Amino acid sequence: MTDLNNFHGYMPGGFLREMNENSFLGYKFSEEKERLVHSIDAYLKETNFDVERYLKLARIAHRCFDRFMDAIQSGDDDKAEHYRRRNSKFEAVIHPLEVEVYEHMLSLGFSEMLLTR
Repeated sequence: MTDLNNFHGYMPGGFLREMNENSFLGYKFSEEKERLVHSIDAYLKETNFDVERYLKLARIAHRCFDRFMDAIQSGDDDKAEHYRRRNSKFEAVIHPLEVEVYEHMLSLGFSEMLLTR
């Protein structure tokens, strides 16, 4: 499985985009990161990527992960395992979608360092 680290942060709804858009703690994209986000959006549009489906799956996966962490903290191992499995199911659908976009960005010349940090 390709390790994308924080690449999902550049995808629609991603935390890096949100930090940039809201100037969170003065965070602002460099010109290269702005170019990356524009390239991602152009590729998604060009390939008719279902952004709404992606966002829905990502929200559900995130919610499952949050519930998994809550269950871990409360010591409820059964509930934790339930949410870990649910999160894994959604991540198994999301990850290949992100890999496709990631690999295309590599083919455009964006560095692995930029894409994953």
